[in-house]
Amino acid sequence: QPLAYAQPPFSENLAAMEVQEVNSSEPRDFTEVMADLAEWQATQQEFSPDVGTRAADVSALAALMADHVFMASCQQTLGGPHMAFILRQHDALLKRDLGSEVEAVVVKYSAPNLRPVDIMRRARDTSLAHSAIWSLYTLMNYVTSTFVAALCKEGKVHAMRAELSQAQAVLEKAICVAPDIAEPYNVLGRVLWEQGDVAQTLQMYERCSQLEPLATAPRHNYLMALNYMPDLHVDEVFRKHQMWAEWFESDLGSRQKARRLCEDGSSRRLRLGYISADFCDHPTAYFAKCLLEHHDRQRFDVFIYSSTPIDDEYTTLLKSFVP
Repeated sequence: QPLAYAQPPFSENLAAMEVQEVNSSEPRDFTEVMADLAEWQATQQEFSPDVGTRAADVSALAALMADHVFMASCQQTLGGPHMAFILRQHDALLKRDLGSEVEAVVVKYSAPNLRPVDIMRRARDTSLAHSAIWSLYTLMNYVTSTFVAALCKEGKVHAMRAELSQAQAVLEKAICVAPDIAEPYNVLGRVLWEQGDVAQTLQMYERCSQLEPLATAPRHNYLMALNYMPDLHVDEVFRKHQMWAEWFESDLGSRQKARRLCEDGSSRRLRLGYISADFCDHPTAYFAKCLLEHHDRQRFDVFIYSSTPIDDEYTTLLKSFVP
């Protein structure tokens, strides 16, 4: 089980955010990534640096980790793997600015109950100890994910500047900190691809898909990278694409619904709409040309919707297929 995506209180939104990030396959503008990075850095500084509060949180967390009774309760409630996650992340936090990172999470998620001082107060009350355990686990989730997200943004900035070795080092650090968070693998796959290491690229995308089975972007990236493996036979590449199609269609049922509409005895044509930002001189449009050109006009009314301001000769060609 991916430890970073377990479902204690407060972690559902975090997991959804991570899935959304991994699913984002569109290339991001450099200024957009820089803005995101600046926004994250601002969250670290927008609260007043209360050194006393941070020191109290550091001391409280140390006391919790040294409390054998509380740790035994955590072990019993969370289980071995999740307990190991807490211990591993606490050790990692000791090498960083623990107080600042905890405060950043508390402010970002408006969750004062995640402050170690509050967790320790509840841990001493037998009626509240259970909530203290889950708060500690959630705190470690949030601190870890926030730190890894920052490393991913930094890696993307290095990659967009063509600083590939720096990007690789930062992303490998993110994976070392949290090997069960998916996004660093997806970004590192792209960095390795840019360096020509296609074999390692494929491994990164595979690992990302294992951690986030519903994410589409790493699967798309994996298929694209297969085209750069010179020793891989074209039949194997085709088989991998078929496997992706079966996975993608497994939850849809759209094919069966369309068949019923076409075979219900009605003479009306089925209306099909395609929307894309690539209905121009782009590889996606090259594939779309064959699709649009060969639709059976007796059975289908076809519409295309372009979401890009680009209107070139290839756009005009595609328009000719949908009079």
